[in-house]
Amino acid sequence: MKLLLVEDEDAIRSAMTRGLTRMGHIVESADSLTAARNCLESFSPEALLTDLKLPDGKGLELAGELGIPFIVMSGFAGFDDAVKAMRLGCVDFFTKPVSIRDVHARLEGIAEISVQSALSVLETSTDGLHIISAGAQSIQRQQLVSQSAEWNDSNEAEERWSLWQADLANDKERQVLAELMQCAPSGKITVNYSDTGSSFYLDASVDWVAHAERKIWLEEAAHRSILREHGCIVECGHG
Repeated sequence: MKLLLVEDEDAIRSAMTRGLTRMGHIVESADSLTAARNCLESFSPEALLTDLKLPDGKGLELAGELGIPFIVMSGFAGFDDAVKAMRLGCVDFFTKPVSIRDVHARLEGIAEISVQSALSVLETSTDGLHIISAGAQSIQRQQLVSQSAEWNDSNEAEERWSLWQADLANDKERQVLAELMQCAPSGKITVNYSDTGSSFYLDASVDWVAHAERKIWLEEAAHRSILREHGCIVECGHG
């Protein structure tokens, strides 16, 4: 697996890099968020292993930007940090000292899930589009519906939302749609509906500093989210 390791303690970073490389992983390492972002110019990781607290910020910042499976290490993590990590989709949260074998085992699990998740087929039938994928013990068929809307000002955004919001399954999903459409004066949003939930893709430039409270709400409301300066994805489950 191609792994990005971000750890500011030299001894831990070197030991992790050597050990995980011997176990068959391709490892690029960095000692800060800045160095990690520089690595990304020439390296596309499949997973991230990061310290929680780094010299120039928190590893969760990078995890949120990348949107790939990640593992967090920390010597002094609080409950709030662990909860936030899990909301972002953290695979595991290790307290230092960390066993290289334990990290390797979790990476192997990520690789297996990634392979299974990649096996899917889209099928067009008389009742719409379906996504067919492997379940735990059988092949699952799930209907998929996609819908898009564009707007050029706040009045158009409100009009599109009014026409569209009734198609969503619950109040939380309707509010997610409204919050996303208020993040930018103009843009395009696409929603995929399925049996298990809805996924929202906003194609627009967003000033998340100006929308800091909205960003926090979206992260807390979503099952998973990737919020970037241009474009964001929010996934909500029906349950």
